[in-house]
Amino acid sequence: GPVANGLAIARDADVITIARGGSLETRSASKPGETVETVPLRWSGSAPGAPIVAIDRSPSGSTAIVAADEQGQTYAIASADGTVSRLEGAPNWSFTPLVGWIDADHVLVLNQGADNTSRFFVVNSSDGSTETLGSVTDVRWFALSQDRLTVAVSKDAAVYIGHITALRGGEQ
Repeated sequence: GPVANGLAIARDADVITIARGGSLETRSASKPGETVETVPLRWSGSAPGAPIVAIDRSPSGSTAIVAADEQGQTYAIASADGTVSRLEGAPNWSFTPLVGWIDADHVLVLNQGADNTSRFFVVNSSDGSTETLGSVTDVRWFALSQDRLTVAVSKDAAVYIGHITALRGGEQ
């Protein structure tokens, strides 16, 4: 059923995470109607004025967050206790405000280059380093499998499915 004030949703194994304006709510996949925990978000610095539009919970319990509106996007990582820090190395302007943990440290996002072509971008949340994956371009949307080993990529006319290591390895 509807979740009042829910802005974005993610699932990792048995945990469903719902983003609200100032908190992350978790529920069990076996009892999705019951809230297990609500953690208030405490931003280091000021919270973005834009609404949260995408989240993804990592296997380690951190949550990647994207807040976006017409003026821009903010990428951040919320720890399990709700402390939120900006994601260093994240793009200034992403083609589509999506995030997906591919392992405990790496977040997959879409980046819009100066040529208006979307490319995958991997950000290391531990050290802020970035990796551009240029083998697949003009991506409109992506999704990761629950085990984070497979990626589905939507382009203008088709959807492609492949292993995340192939994508990172430069295969088309």
